[in-house]
Amino acid sequence: MKLPPLDPRDYQDIVRRALDEDLIDAAGDAKDVTAEATVPAAARARGRFVMNADCVAAGLDVAFECFRAPEPEAEMTVHRGDGATAKTAKALGFTFSRLCLSRGRVSQ
Repeated sequence: MKLPPLDPRDYQDIVRRALDEDLIDAAGDAKDVTAEATVPAAARARGRFVMNADCVAAGLDVAFECFRAPEPEAEMTVHRGDGATAKTAKALGFTFSRLCLSRGRVSQ
């Protein structure tokens, strides 16, 4: 079953607020102190969105927004989009960005 895509305006503010809550430091600056201290600025990592159980995919655009919002140049690849069935341990998509580690908490 093919579902229509979500309108990004319906979720971008929610994602931004979740990221702000996770990443705003004491001075009010939006940054991931751990990533900035340990990950070189030019480094990129690949993250996979893998299913823990058989399911019907939903919300991958929202999960990807967690990477896109703070890093617009982050690359996303979708293998199984919303409405597709997915088996346990199969990847629905991938992201390639500097901030894979910190955004994984918010995108779950």
